[in-house]
Amino acid sequence: LKKELEELKRAEMSKGLGSLIDEAEEINGIRLITKGFEDYGINDLRELSDQIKADNKNVVMVFAAVSGGKVTFLVSVTDDLVDKGLHAGKMIKEIAAEEAAAARPTWPRPVPRILRRLMLPSRRL
Repeated sequence: LKKELEELKRAEMSKGLGSLIDEAEEINGIRLITKGFEDYGINDLRELSDQIKADNKNVVMVFAAVSGGKVTFLVSVTDDLVDKGLHAGKMIKEIAAEEAAAARPTWPRPVPRILRRLMLPSRRL
């Protein structure tokens, strides 16, 4: 039963790839995908990120999984943007700090301010 549930979850994730990409916000030529998921694990988020990176360029993804009252973030950057100086590890640190400082962290919410700053050409991390 657990295996069947995992297969259904994967199928659901794959089915929604096109809409995630279509709904991405463009900032300075970079498509930003932000999405929150209920009862997904970090491995599910990694798999989704890998699927998007396989067929797309100029994409930054920020995913949040809410499970058991805890929020897990994943930030992923396509290889072409890594080559241009964007760094997912630095982004996730700043996002986590911003979320921790929020009086009432909620996800999903509007694009984190830090991402807008980090994606400006003069502020690449």
